[in-house]
Amino acid sequence: MIQRGDKFAPIADAYDLMARTTSADRYANLLDNIPDGVGRALDVGCGSAVLTLQIARKVGLIVGIDVSPSMLSLARENCAADGRNVVLLIADVAQPPFSDRSFELVVSCNVLQRLPLDPTLPVLRRLIRPGGRVVIDVRVSSWPRFHSWRPWRVVSALRSIPRLALGYGQHSAWKLAEARLRRALKGPWGRVLLPTPAAFRDACSRYLPGCRFVHRQPGAMTAIWDAPRDAQTR
Repeated sequence: MIQRGDKFAPIADAYDLMARTTSADRYANLLDNIPDGVGRALDVGCGSAVLTLQIARKVGLIVGIDVSPSMLSLARENCAADGRNVVLLIADVAQPPFSDRSFELVVSCNVLQRLPLDPTLPVLRRLIRPGGRVVIDVRVSSWPRFHSWRPWRVVSALRSIPRLALGYGQHSAWKLAEARLRRALKGPWGRVLLPTPAAFRDACSRYLPGCRFVHRQPGAMTAIWDAPRDAQTR
C-alpha cells in the first residue's frame, strides 16, 4: 500500500515497476562486486527492496534503510515471501542508527547522486568494518542542470521508448515510459544536481582512497572501495 506523508509516495509504484523490470541491467555491475562470505550488509536507500532481495541471496543478513514510508511499504510486500534474512528500517543515511564498523558490506544504488557527497561518503566509510567493501552506483551527467530541469526529464523519458522497446518489449516499454514520465513530472528531484563524472570520482577518491571505478553504461558509474584491514576506517 502506498502511504501518504512522504515526497516519494507519488512515484513509489513507478519506481518499483522500473526496478523489477530493469533489474538485470540496473544492478548487474553492483551484484558482480559483492564478495563471498559477507555476514552483515547494508543497502542504503533500498527503495522497494528489489536489489536488497538479490543481495540477500549472497549474504548472511542485509539491512535495508530508506527515508520513505511508501517505499518501505512496497519493500515489505516484496520481501514477504522471500526475505527471511532482510531487515527493513526507516532511516536517513545522514544519521544512520548503527554504530561504527557495523557492516562488512555497504551498497547504495541510484541514491547518492541526489545527496551531497562530502557529508555522505564519510558516513558510509565509518559504517564499514576493516576489510569490508563499499559499492556505490550512481547516475552522473556532464550536463547536470539539464537533469534537474523538468522539460528535459520529460523529453528524456519520451526518447527512451525505442531503447526500452528493444530491451524489454513493446508492452513493457510503454509501462516503463509511463513510469519515467510520472517520475519526471512529479519528482522529487532538482534540489541537488547530479554529479559530473569528474566530481564523483574526485569525491570518492578523497573519502575512499584507492577505490576503483567501473562505467556500467553511459550516464552511470560504480565505485568499489575495500577498507584496509589494518587501519582505522574513520
